[in-house]
Amino acid sequence: MRHPAFTFAPNFINNQNKSSMAIKKVSNEFMAKVLNDVAWKALSNTSNKILFHEECIEHFKNYWDWSELSSNTDLKLNYYLIDKFIDLWDWSEIINRYYDDASLYTIDFLEKYVDRIPTNNLQNSYLWYSIVKRRMKELAFEIVSQ
Repeated sequence: MRHPAFTFAPNFINNQNKSSMAIKKVSNEFMAKVLNDVAWKALSNTSNKILFHEECIEHFKNYWDWSELSSNTDLKLNYYLIDKFIDLWDWSEIINRYYDDASLYTIDFLEKYVDRIPTNNLQNSYLWYSIVKRRMKELAFEIVSQ
């Protein structure tokens, strides 16, 4: 008669191997996802303008890190592009793109996207700065013109 430990050991080892294989599979899948996420985060923040045409953005829209993409000033924004992906942008980042052409950041921009722009971030944003700066110039011109 076999000792109970000897009948238990092969089953334990087999179960351990299965568990180990399952852990490796989960770990590999997890690592692949993490590496994929890191790669897309880096791509979303790259200065490679070749990636930032509308067709490419559309094709990979489920992969981009939209917060990184929203803050990436190498991606030249316009109303068409903003509207096309309106639900994907990180609006806190969109309103703080300091190196963009200030002509985009106008009172019209604010009025058009007022329901998207987080009000708690507005006053300290580049959008707000651009609107105030533009209004100051207008007021100065009005004063001088009188």
